[in-house]
Amino acid sequence: MASYTKVDGGVVFRCVTSKERYVDIRLDVCTSCILRFRLSPDPELKDVESLLEIRKDWPSSRFNVYEKAESIYVDTGVLTVEIEKDPWRYLIYDGSGKVVLQENTRDLDAHKNYRSLPLGFTTKNGKFYRSNETFSLFPGESFYGFGEKFTKLNKVGQRIRCWNTNPFGAGTEESYKNIPFFMSTRGYGIFVNSTYPIVFEMGSRSLMTYTIMVEDPRLDLFIIYGPSLKKILARYEEITGWPSLPPKESFGIWHTPPWIPAIIHPSSSGEGICNWEEYVESTVSIAKKFRELDIPVDYFMAVGFGLTLSQTREICEKLGKLAVKVGLYVAPLLNLGTDMEREAREHGYALKREDGTPYEIPLGMKITGEIGETEYSLAMVERDEAWRWRHNRAFYASCLMPDFTNPEAVKWWKGKIAEYMKAGCFGVAMSDFGEDVPADACYHNGRPGREMHNLYTLLYQKVTYEAVAESTGHRGLVNARSGYAGMQRYPICWSGDPNCKWEDLLASIRAGLSIGLSGVPFWSCDTGGYQSEVGDLTADLWIRWSQWSMFTSHVRLHGDSHLSSDRPVRVPWTFGDKAVEIFRRYAKLRYRLLPYIYSQAYVATKTGLPLMRAMVLEFQEDPNTHNIEDQYMFGEAFLVAPVYSPDNERTVYLPEGVWFDYWTSREYKGPTILHLNPPLEVLPLYVKGDSIIPMGPDMSYVGEKPFNPITLDIWLCSEAEAILYDDDETTRCRMKRREDEITLELEASKKTYIAKFNKTKCPLEVTLNGVDIPRLDSLEDLGQTSSGWYFDPSFTVYVKFDASGKEIKLTLRA
Repeated sequence: MASYTKVDGGVVFRCVTSKERYVDIRLDVCTSCILRFRLSPDPELKDVESLLEIRKDWPSSRFNVYEKAESIYVDTGVLTVEIEKDPWRYLIYDGSGKVVLQENTRDLDAHKNYRSLPLGFTTKNGKFYRSNETFSLFPGESFYGFGEKFTKLNKVGQRIRCWNTNPFGAGTEESYKNIPFFMSTRGYGIFVNSTYPIVFEMGSRSLMTYTIMVEDPRLDLFIIYGPSLKKILARYEEITGWPSLPPKESFGIWHTPPWIPAIIHPSSSGEGICNWEEYVESTVSIAKKFRELDIPVDYFMAVGFGLTLSQTREICEKLGKLAVKVGLYVAPLLNLGTDMEREAREHGYALKREDGTPYEIPLGMKITGEIGETEYSLAMVERDEAWRWRHNRAFYASCLMPDFTNPEAVKWWKGKIAEYMKAGCFGVAMSDFGEDVPADACYHNGRPGREMHNLYTLLYQKVTYEAVAESTGHRGLVNARSGYAGMQRYPICWSGDPNCKWEDLLASIRAGLSIGLSGVPFWSCDTGGYQSEVGDLTADLWIRWSQWSMFTSHVRLHGDSHLSSDRPVRVPWTFGDKAVEIFRRYAKLRYRLLPYIYSQAYVATKTGLPLMRAMVLEFQEDPNTHNIEDQYMFGEAFLVAPVYSPDNERTVYLPEGVWFDYWTSREYKGPTILHLNPPLEVLPLYVKGDSIIPMGPDMSYVGEKPFNPITLDIWLCSEAEAILYDDDETTRCRMKRREDEITLELEASKKTYIAKFNKTKCPLEVTLNGVDIPRLDSLEDLGQTSSGWYFDPSFTVYVKFDASGKEIKLTLRA
């Protein structure tokens, strides 16, 4: 380091590289816990911002800069950054003096060769093309995040490529949704503010360090201090945008009926699909079957651009009579010869080649990640026409792709979606593809294709989400297969196309936890898997997958079943009467839990916390949780332990505290390990002690009944707190247990409540705001009155009261 200058918001350090080149490194103090490091070897590039939408209006932060003989120090009030002068290196300390993060510039082998590239730049053909940074990897340190990853949840030892692609399943490191953000159990996170290809060597090349390599000479890192993972997540959302709350109706069950490939893209004639009556009859009959079997369902993905608007209105009307909402399928693939392709070509809405002609993407093209070559899958290209039709020609045909940096193309795309929303669709039930946009495509905004590749998926979801919000009377809604940093602003997403195998069930759990640790709280998967060969999707596999799917933020029954295929339809009656019985039980429980789920979703929009929470997120101080990837917390209260093998065996780890088996009320004291072999109808499910779970009435679809009355399912040990969010009110509930008294305090609410106290002795008296309320003889009597209490011999106390817009203090005295 040659010199430094304090500037508004930070410090600029003038440094000299090993090639005697001057480079400025800028440190911005965004907040006392968020630091930003930027550098570029090219003065013309250093002020060129990333295309990601990030926060820039940081409040003025107080920080002190002082110098000692060997180092410069920047003190934020929470963190201290020490910058060693010669050679350059920086370390970040917390308030106790512990090293949180340490740059490593000398990771050498015995022959003094670099094992990891230190802070600097890589040249190619005489030009800067990549920046590098390396940090020390401490013993016991664990890493989480990087987007939706199917690999081991703890990323230590892994090589991670941040380049969106179609992995064709859940069996590799490749991902539809890469996010250049990760968190460490040492109390920090790093967000790489770039859309270029990035490689993370997380202790995979060297056991001593991890390295970040960005295919861009500009390096832009946000270093985020927690120290808790929860606080790191919240501060990451502060940078990239807070999650948006999906519509309440979206938290019901989604289903894709057997469909016809032609529904998803317009035909050249514009007349819609030819076997329309067969499709309508099949789709409506499935909706009726859900209702006849008393199985809740809300949302069918039943419409695509291949339907005419009159066909769309017809099916929306028929399903609407069964209280089923209809979702639109979209994909940014404009197949050659279709009306949309011709419009895009004529008006210049499509991505282009370097010569200015529309970029026609060949059949079967796959974009590789690290070096950006274009590969052509000959095995796919050489398939005959009949194979292409059977396996959905729309997916594999040659096509154009819309240019979402072109304002006119955006307007055109939104207009197409708006037509279908106005014809009766509720939202976009599936915003498919986008991840295989060519790396050499040319864009309206003039930025390079390799810079735009990852960003394209985010722009696609953003524009589609906005189209729904602008053309309906409710919040926006998409279901994205692809995405990038910031995608939490445009909910929701699903995990793509896992195979119908037990191994893919576990990989899908990892993917849900991984993306939740990457700032994306709303996620779903294809229940039972998407890709199936005859015999793959057994009843046991589908039942086990559907059980834990009920404890994800969104439930999606989707697969590769077409009207003309022999693939199993993803409905419970496909798998027999026992499957119907088990599925109905869990579906009804989910719908009763909707007040809890919706409240936890609201919490997610304020904190960034996902609904599927990895154990390490809730129990960071317990090292036993750092590698757990097959169980999770569903919100604050539930511990979910999916069964993911046909032998039904699994172990469950209960961390420190009191836990209750949800089905039997049996009490456990953690930490402890349970060895289980649950029958097919039982999903291992536990409630954390001191939980309050708001529950609603039994419903067949969201909105059939209001969230009123609310049952507060209380598992009290000492003190508990919960939030109940509905669109028209937010209510907080607090509880305490003393030796001979339980108190419940509730903020003003207009609802009626039934407080269900589990594992509680019969009280001598119950008062509401100091006034005695009567004891009743049965639960039936409780249902007929507005105020009263009942003691069940199973040691459960029920208290009913009407809040009437007042603050409530309920007291039970022994």
